[in-house]
Amino acid sequence: MVGAGTMQQNTEHTVWQSGWTFCLAICGVTIGLQLIWTLPAVLVRHGGSGYAIVYVASLLLFAVPLLAAEIWLGREGRSNPVHTVKLLQIRSGISRWWRLLGLLNIIVSILVLSYLAVIGSWALAFGLESANNSFILKDADFLVEHLRDFLEDGNQVVSWLSLFLLLATLVSALGVDRGLGFALRLIIPLAVLILLVLIARNVAVGAFDGNAIRSVFSSNTQLTLDGAWSAITLSFFTISVGMGAAMSMAAYMPPGQRISTAVGGVVVITLLVAGLVCLAVLPLLFHTNVEIAEGAPLMFLNLPLAFGSSVHGDYYGALFFGLVTLFAFSSALVLLEPIVAWLRRSLIVPRYIAAAAGGALVWLLCVTAGLSFNEWSEIKLFGYFTPFRLLESLTAHLIVPLVAIFNAYLAATLLGSPSYSKTGFSPTRFLSRVHLAYVSPLVIAGVVWFSLNNKFLF
Repeated sequence: MVGAGTMQQNTEHTVWQSGWTFCLAICGVTIGLQLIWTLPAVLVRHGGSGYAIVYVASLLLFAVPLLAAEIWLGREGRSNPVHTVKLLQIRSGISRWWRLLGLLNIIVSILVLSYLAVIGSWALAFGLESANNSFILKDADFLVEHLRDFLEDGNQVVSWLSLFLLLATLVSALGVDRGLGFALRLIIPLAVLILLVLIARNVAVGAFDGNAIRSVFSSNTQLTLDGAWSAITLSFFTISVGMGAAMSMAAYMPPGQRISTAVGGVVVITLLVAGLVCLAVLPLLFHTNVEIAEGAPLMFLNLPLAFGSSVHGDYYGALFFGLVTLFAFSSALVLLEPIVAWLRRSLIVPRYIAAAAGGALVWLLCVTAGLSFNEWSEIKLFGYFTPFRLLESLTAHLIVPLVAIFNAYLAATLLGSPSYSKTGFSPTRFLSRVHLAYVSPLVIAGVVWFSLNNKFLF
């Protein structure tokens, strides 16, 4: 293996410039939309401090081992998910059927990116509108009508998602270090800076007097079983396993970097950003007496209403939507990488051609999803789902959990194979195999059950 920015012998891959860049690459997907449009609302609804404790504990005990397993697979294979799984299958002598798992990882990357790019493009459009004073002193009825008009304009929706994907494709075409790595080294610190500015603004306008936050974390609401499962489910979606991203990012992992150190850095950064998001969002909503909703209503209705009714809300609203765009864009870059790497190696083409082909493939699904809100809104698949809703539901409730289970079981299988097991009994390896092969699938099944019953989507 050779230094950063140079080609590894017999592969198409480079090595991350530093271990820090690798941590930021994983954070590109762990710091996602769920931290903005889900965490603040469920934190208030399910008991504040109790919910936070279960969320952090679940992240450490359940989600982190899954992330570590996917990183280990990627480091062992040093390629895109398809070729990584194929190499590991040949090396260990396990069933050839495992090769299908590599393709499933690529498919789930395409599906999640198709959904994510649509939301990211909305944030990009709303950010520019906020900067143009579109939401200042507007009431809820205006914002509902504005969102409806925006979504019903098919040309506008497709134009914005095309721009979003074009930017992601151009960055990807620049390469792993000059494109993806450089962008993530810029995006994550910039997102933290924006959060600090929004928190400082809450302090300046008197929204952050401590009472609001204390009321959240000293809530009288008792944490219920549903609340606990909500925290476990959110931890699963936060860590973004089952999407092929961690495996692909680990292909470029610096030789001397320890997986435990990298995962620890990812968890610290993700939890830091999660806390900053709550401090930026909740005081504002409390101060302006705006309902704390979740999902798209919070992001595109309630928060514009809150910013629009406060001093200099146009500028800070634009900053907020810039933050959302950065979160979505970093996730898009990381999710696009396994697709590009796979196409580049499979078709033996230059990276810019693979990036263009991958972007075009995702764009076709994005257009299908985007038109679900306008020209194709009358199309109901299985009598109920629009194309966007079907894409969202199948990905969150079925495909991502299944791929996460299979990735974990593959890691457990390899740990027990002669090619990877050491002589003698290792308690750490034994516990890892038990967790990945038995505990994780049961917990993920519980996550699917809860998300189906509560329409909990990433």
